[in-house]
Order: sequence, then C-alpha cells, then structure tokens
Amino acid sequence: MSYYCTPEEVRMRLKIKEQDGQDRHMITFITDAQMQVLKDLTGYRVDEELYGTIDGTNVYFYTDKQFIADRNFDMTVDGNDVIVYLWTDASDPSTKSTATISAVSRTMGQITLASAPPGGTAKITCDYRFYNSYLEAWSDVTMATAYLAGYFWILRDRLLLPDSVKIGSLHWRISFPQWRELHTEYMRIISKIRGKMIVHGEMSLPERMAGSIPDSKYFVSSVDTIDEETRT
Repeated sequence: MSYYCTPEEVRMRLKIKEQDGQDRHMITFITDAQMQVLKDLTGYRVDEELYGTIDGTNVYFYTDKQFIADRNFDMTVDGNDVIVYLWTDASDPSTKSTATISAVSRTMGQITLASAPPGGTAKITCDYRFYNSYLEAWSDVTMATAYLAGYFWILRDRLLLPDSVKIGSLHWRISFPQWRELHTEYMRIISKIRGKMIVHGEMSLPERMAGSIPDSKYFVSSVDTIDEETRT
C-alpha cells in the first residue's frame, strides 16, 4: 500500500522520537488520516456515463468532472484510479464488463482505452473520484496527512488520561489545548487546497468541456450517475 506521508514526517510535527511513536503504530494513523484526506478533498461518481463516440475506432472518452483524483495514495493519477465498464445493454448492469485503460489525464478528464469498444457496446461508464479544485502540489497533501495522523496519535493517548488527578492534598486538572492545533492546521491546509481553482484555456475537447472548470452549469449530468460526498 502507498502512503501520502512517512512516519518520520508525522514525528517531526509532533516533535517526538521514534521510540515514542514507532513506525508500526504511525502507519495505522497515517492510513486512517489519508482516507479522511481523500474524503475531504474528493467526490465520488459511480456508473457515470462517459462522453465520447462509440464507433469501433474511438478510444478517447471524457468524465463529467475533469480533475480525476488519485484514490490509491501513490500520488499518481492513472488507470489504477478509475474503473471503466462496457455495457452491452444500457439498462442491465449484469451485462457490463471492465475495459483496459492505457492512459488517464487528471486535468482534462480524458480516459484513453487500450482498444476501441467493440460493436454492440450500448454505453460506457466509469467509477472514479474527483477533485473540485486543481491539486497543484502533492506536498500540500503530505502536510495535511501528517498533521491529521499526528492529531489521531495524540487523540489516542489523550483519551486515556483522566480529566483530573488527586494525590493526597494535591489536586490538578489535565489540559492539552495545544493538540487541537494539529487539527486546526489540517483544516487550514485542506481549505487552501480546495481554494486553488483553475480555468482551462482553449483546447481540442468536446464542446461541453469548453467552459469554466469546475462550475457544474457547463455540464450535462447523467441521470444514471450516483454522486456521493460531493463538495460544494
């Protein structure tokens, strides 16, 4: 499995040594954190009908959302991040089969199939995650993951501590307001990533893709699409 950050990057932000936060423990928190990062930065499309001509020769098809997301945490958007289905009956899911993908453009929403869909293909659909804004640098994702993993690490230990301690005549309350700053910084970075919008210039694409990105008014939505976790 790939990871958006390393245990050392988490320890650096917590200012702890390896013996205090071992790799095997940190990996668990990183795994949880990057799943949350993916959910916070992306929406999810299931069985979205792709744009493109099915004529036995065309291999180029386009998603409705153009910023295709990395969903396997290897910081690369390719055929491993999308699933394309060929349907022989447009109304019967049992007739769909997976297609082989040769290339994916994460900024154009273009999916290139290894071969043109065969005759008898009624429609082509895709399952994928998408960013609503342009992801400019993976370093921002790494930082966000490290801060959130650190927050999860602190939270685990914080929940084991009592609210107050009393020994004889000594009585004091335990408070660690600083650890909340880890989550605050995480949200700041997520907001920063979400705010980086981009507009495509002129390019040789279908007419429906010529407008601003990612304003949905420029798209025709498929009635068969299930759209989950969409961020506005």
